[in-house]
Amino acid sequence: MTDEEQTVKEEVEVKTEIKAEDDTKAEEYPPNPTLYIRNLSEKVGKEELKKSLWQMFNQFGEIIDIYCRPKVLKCKGQAWVCFRDVTSSKAALGAMQGWSFYNQKMEISYAKTRSDAVAKLDGTYVERKSKAKRKSEATGTVKRAKEERRHGGEPNKKLLVENCPEGHSLDSYFHHFPGFKTVNPSQKGIAFVDFQDVSSAAQALSGLQDLVINGKRLKISFATKTMG
Repeated sequence: MTDEEQTVKEEVEVKTEIKAEDDTKAEEYPPNPTLYIRNLSEKVGKEELKKSLWQMFNQFGEIIDIYCRPKVLKCKGQAWVCFRDVTSSKAALGAMQGWSFYNQKMEISYAKTRSDAVAKLDGTYVERKSKAKRKSEATGTVKRAKEERRHGGEPNKKLLVENCPEGHSLDSYFHHFPGFKTVNPSQKGIAFVDFQDVSSAAQALSGLQDLVINGKRLKISFATKTMG
């Protein structure tokens, strides 16, 4: 396998689909077990980078995963260190912020989303379908929605989620899908989920339709323009 083929393979790998973080300050995201680290040297290889990060951060608690893809353009100079608990990530962030790592000062914050490894531990992990299959199903969902428009809203980037269980956050289920923005609870048992575009919303609708949480089956549809 050539270096170019290996790079393509890494770009489509679905082992842990953590998206590159927005250029924002650490305090904008609440504490969670996963730390997002940037301003890392781009000259260090993947295995060396993971080993060095583990040696530096394992003193603060048990590390269950380290994610980095230095050959993938959008992930260059970045890594995610996933601890078992928030106590460990808090200690690591406070102690290592601004430390020199391969002659570059690390910029550390809490990750915008949790890693798959953490989600599997707390039972919120939802297995994702392949990118190609999600895209195919999303295309079919949009077509069906257009044909059955009188039964629901016109395809758009906002989803209506009904029959939501009380006291259960939907973020952990929707944040895995590309283009996810926010979940906005509206009233008891109802929430709106915003995406960046219609295609992303359609993928989430297809992937999570009929999802059962705490014995309750979610009903997901495109929201109408007058909703939310």
